[in-house]
Amino acid sequence: ALIVEKESVILICQPNEARFPCQTYMELEDGYAEGESGTLSLALDPQWPTVQKVYIYWGYQQGDDLSTAGMRISSFDHKENSAGLTSRGDYSSETLLWRDTDVWGNLPMWHYGGQLAFGPDELLYLPLGDKYTPDFLASSEHHAGCVIRIKRDGSIPQGNLPANIKPPACWAHGLRNPYKGFWDMPGVGLPNRYLIAEVGGNDHSTAQEDLHIVNEHSTALILDGLYVKATATIPTSHNVTAKFMMTLRLHTTISSTGRKVIHALLAALSQGINTGLKSTSVPTGTPILIEIESCI
Repeated sequence: ALIVEKESVILICQPNEARFPCQTYMELEDGYAEGESGTLSLALDPQWPTVQKVYIYWGYQQGDDLSTAGMRISSFDHKENSAGLTSRGDYSSETLLWRDTDVWGNLPMWHYGGQLAFGPDELLYLPLGDKYTPDFLASSEHHAGCVIRIKRDGSIPQGNLPANIKPPACWAHGLRNPYKGFWDMPGVGLPNRYLIAEVGGNDHSTAQEDLHIVNEHSTALILDGLYVKATATIPTSHNVTAKFMMTLRLHTTISSTGRKVIHALLAALSQGINTGLKSTSVPTGTPILIEIESCI
C-alpha cells in the first residue's frame, strides 16, 4: 500500500502484517504544504504492472522562488527492486503533466481539492476547489472549480471545455470545495459514473454536503440525483457556447420526471448560469437556450 502524507512524503506499507510496517517510498524534495495544499493524492497507472508509473497531485515550490510555486500533477517511475517494502519511487524521473494557473502568492491556502483517479477511458481526472476565491470560478484564466481531465502524458483530450470558458485542461466546472472524486464500478445497464464528494458552506445552519454524479464523456447539470446532459447556449450575437456542471437543490415536490427537469432548468437560469458567464460581458437577463440531449 502507498500512503500519501501531506508534507511531501509517500510511504510504502505492508498492510497484511499485524504491525503494519512502512518505509519511505519517495520524498518530494521540492514539495510544499500549507493550509489545505500539499501532497494530496496518488494514482497508479491504469496499465499497471505493465506500465509502472505513479501519478501524484502535490504542492511544489523551488526554494523561495514564488514563480515556481503552485499545485501540479506529475508522474514518476516506480522501481520494484526486490519488491515489497524495498520498492521506491524515483523522484529524478518526474514528468510534469499539469501545472495550476495560480501560484501561492497572496492566495488563501484552502479549497485545493482533490483526488486523482483514472477513468474507464484511461484519462486522469482531478476535482479542484475554488481556492477560497469565488471570483475564480467564472474566470477563463483560472483552473479553480474545475474537474481537470488530461491524458497520461499531460496532453489535452477532446471534449474539454472551450478556452473562452476555462483553461484547456478543464472538463467541467462549478465546484466550491471537492475533496474526493472517483469512478464508480459500472452496474448493469448503468453508464460509467464519476462521483465527486464536496464540502458544504461555512454556515453550519444551512450547509449541505454534496455528491455530484457525472456520466462519462459529459459535462452535466446534476439535478438531485437525476442525470441530465445539456448544453446552455447564449444567442449567436454573443458568440459564446458554455457547458456547466452544477448542483441545484429543488425544494418543491414534483411527481413527473419531465416537470422536474423543466423546473430545474428554469432554476438554473435564475441561480447561476448568467453569473457563471459574467466574464464574457453577456448582459444579465440575456435569454439562454438549454438543449436536453439525454435524461437518465
